[in-house]
Order: sequence, then structure tokens, then C-alpha cells
Amino acid sequence: MISLIFLFSVAAQAREYTDIEGHFASRAIRLWSEREILEGYQNQFRPNDPVTRGELAVILNRLLRMERSHTTIGYSDVKESFYKEAILTLVEQGILLGSDGRLRPEEAVSRQEAALILARIFPLEEGEGEASFADEREIAAWAKEAMLAMAKNGFMKGYDDRIHPKKTLTRGELAVLLDNMITGYIDQSGEYEEKDVASSKGFLFLRAGEIALKNLQSSRVILISADNKMKGLYLKNVKAEQLRFFPRQATLYTLLENSSFQSIKGQTEAIELFADKASRIGDKVIQAASLAEGKKKLAEAKIFLATFSQMGLSDEYAPNRPKTPNISQTEEIIPIP
Repeated sequence: MISLIFLFSVAAQAREYTDIEGHFASRAIRLWSEREILEGYQNQFRPNDPVTRGELAVILNRLLRMERSHTTIGYSDVKESFYKEAILTLVEQGILLGSDGRLRPEEAVSRQEAALILARIFPLEEGEGEASFADEREIAAWAKEAMLAMAKNGFMKGYDDRIHPKKTLTRGELAVLLDNMITGYIDQSGEYEEKDVASSKGFLFLRAGEIALKNLQSSRVILISADNKMKGLYLKNVKAEQLRFFPRQATLYTLLENSSFQSIKGQTEAIELFADKASRIGDKVIQAASLAEGKKKLAEAKIFLATFSQMGLSDEYAPNRPKTPNISQTEEIIPIP
């Protein structure tokens, strides 16, 4: 009961920020606060405040749910703080980089730094849109490719004919960036189809315990969270540009049926892959254990599809509800067919 009250209070607080009404990022702030990726301070979000490197690390790792191997990583300016584990985890994964033995966790992040950091997480194509800005020459050489790709894909917007690469990224701008990039988000177990996720050029992010995704024909990249609570993933009649797994420690059983991708990235020993002969990487049959063996493994591990309600989420911002009916405690849970 205590945990349910806590979940409700977090969601309620997200809807009661007193300083975002009329702000351009208000919708994105509410949505990503409901999803517990962003947080405010005492009923305020402070949307125009700068984002520090430490804060960005915490926010990104709330999304990715990666864990550090606890190897020693020495940086003279990383102290005991709310951001320590998150920032060192992202350093370990090559997402954040330091220099001269320092990580600068309390320094504000510029827009061009944010573009480069996000490009290390989200695989960016060049994009088809226009990206011509009066201040393009001000973009640092190390960030130019990432920043222009973000702009061409419509993820990072300019204004006043400028992209403002050296300007500090604000908390509101970060909320909008996340919202522009992740246009499909599943964080509740169940069965989903194409109509259940937004259709656009953004990324589809999966991070629930047990997910079946069927009949999705999309060019988007599907990203799989490192969350160790995620145990089973079943993709049937799914076509996407890339399937990308973030580094994880717990086993994730992944079943592919009549599904194809141009590439599968991040596959490690923790990913047990099963596929039928109709599943492809490019034009080649996926080399994996059989689909029948995968279904048997799921049954042995007692991994089933079920619908789990989430407390405290408003109707407007609740995740897409799975098609499968609610299963009471007295009903038998049916395995993946």
C-alpha cells in the first residue's frame, strides 16, 4: 500500500508544477514526469534552468537503466552526490567522456554537447530535412555531424534562423528533445501492434517486463532498455531498420518470428535470441536457436504476457494500453502462442 501511495504522489506532483503553464515545453515536461524520467523540485520544474552534466547523466540513466560494473574510474571532480553512479555508468559505456581527469559534473551542458551525447545513445541517420543556420560555423567540429543530424531529423529545433550550439541546454529544451526523439514508448507489459505506438521517424523505446510486439512495419529503430526487470520480448511480423539492445546483466529472452532488421546491435551473452527461418538481418537468415526452443524457454522461466496496471497516471499521459484483457489473480495466465 505504501508503494502505491508513493507512485500516486509522484504522478500527482508531475501534474501540479506551478511554473510550466504556457511554457513551450509544458506537455513534454508533464509526459516525461509522469513516466518518472524527469523530476521537479517542490512543485516546480524550473524549465528555464540549465541542465548540468550530472543531471543529464541521471535523467538518461533513468531511461536506459544501465548498471555499472563497479570498476574503478578515477575522476578528481566526481564526489559523493546524487549523480555519481549515473555519471560513472555512462562514462563506462562511452556515452559521457571526461578530459584531463575531470568530468565536470556540475557544469552546464551546451546544446552541441547534448546533441553529441544523445547521438551516442540514439543511432542517427543524416536525415532528409533542411539544416541551414546562420550560426552553423559556430558549431564545434566535434559536434557538427551530430548536431546537424539532430536538426535534419527534426529532433533539435533552431529559432531566429540559428541553432545556438554554444547556448546552455535548458530543462524544458531537454524535455522536448526526449519527446521529439522517443515517439513510441512502452513501459507496461502486454501485447502491442503498430496502432498502439506513434508513427513517425522517432525511436521506439521498450522497457517493460514482458512485451509482445506484432505487425509493425516501420523504418524506425527499436531500442531495448537495459532494465533487468525486462525478461521476455516477442517480435512477430516486425520490420525495422535496427534492433538495439543496451548493455544489461540479467537474461532477456528475445523471440523473433517473421521479423527483419537491417542490423541487430548490442547482442551479448545476456541476450538469448531465438528466431524462425523467416526472420532476417538484411537478406540473411538470423543465426539463432529455434523459435520453438525459445517458447519452451519462456515457459520454463514462467514468463508470460499479462497486463499490469500503473497507479496514478492520468488518462492523458498514461502509456498505451495493451490489447490483452486484464487477468485476475484467479485466472490462468496464457503463455505466448
